[in-house]
Amino acid sequence: IGEGVWHDIEPYKTGVARYRENLPEDIEQGTTGATCIDAFARNLKETGYLHNHARMWTAAYIVHHRRVRWQAGAYWFLQHLLDGDPASNNLSWQWVASTFSAKPYFFNRENLARFTEDKYCSVCPLANGGCPFEGSYEEVSARVFPGEAAHVGMAAPGQTELTRQLSSGRDEEKKSDEASPVQRILVWINEESLNPQGPALTAYPEATPVFVFDELAIEQRGWSIKRLAFIYECLLEIPHIQIYRGATVTVLTALCTEQRYEEIATTPVVDPRLQKNITALERTLPVRQYTIEEFAPVKHIRDLRRFSRYWTEVENVVIRD
Repeated sequence: IGEGVWHDIEPYKTGVARYRENLPEDIEQGTTGATCIDAFARNLKETGYLHNHARMWTAAYIVHHRRVRWQAGAYWFLQHLLDGDPASNNLSWQWVASTFSAKPYFFNRENLARFTEDKYCSVCPLANGGCPFEGSYEEVSARVFPGEAAHVGMAAPGQTELTRQLSSGRDEEKKSDEASPVQRILVWINEESLNPQGPALTAYPEATPVFVFDELAIEQRGWSIKRLAFIYECLLEIPHIQIYRGATVTVLTALCTEQRYEEIATTPVVDPRLQKNITALERTLPVRQYTIEEFAPVKHIRDLRRFSRYWTEVENVVIRD
């Protein structure tokens, strides 16, 4: 659905009429006073990682307790998560928010304490009064959701979202598993394929691979230094990689002109921005896309609308004895 991951797939089921547009500073800085949420914010920024449960708890707090649009939280996560992917990240936020689920996900203190061995609650200044998560699920629901929506219930406690997405539209992509007869090949390593054994590299083991840090795109996405360092460390595992800075299409086009490359080899992409880059490059040179092995090689997946239903379809394919 391309940029559609940034728009509500379904209406909210929370009963809340209005949400804040921007992430409050105390959440981003980890100064809310809730020890668990503040710890999650620090871990996100300091390590570029959060456990799946912590991601859901943080998202539930931001959307339901602080009434912030899920897009603001999703953007914040993508700034810092080393494994940040717009599809799985945004749809997981929508799952919590209820724009991609039948009910909003939320939690209570008992749930958090059980899965964290009480490490946060035992030292939290709000533990003896003022904890926003204190009480039964019914009590928390009544406080968080107005009117009839107070009885919406919740997604199953502790349920985890499936964070892998099946790539779609493969039949429409240009792809080939055979090496091109053209000798002057530029191998472009894009952000979605940092694998040193990737198919484009395997097809042309003697070629010099190229990666471009697109400065304008990075600025627009607000990526943290830690996330950029993670990409750089991945690139260092690719032999003979050449790394450039600038507009991706401009840099690659200039290299092809200067070095007389006749074709670009890369891998298919999902990100709409990268798709636009490929389209722009194809105006001047052939771009051959080498297929990445799919996570779940199944013949057909219906539009299942939910992570759990998708997993039911592919479980027997990806889990073997």
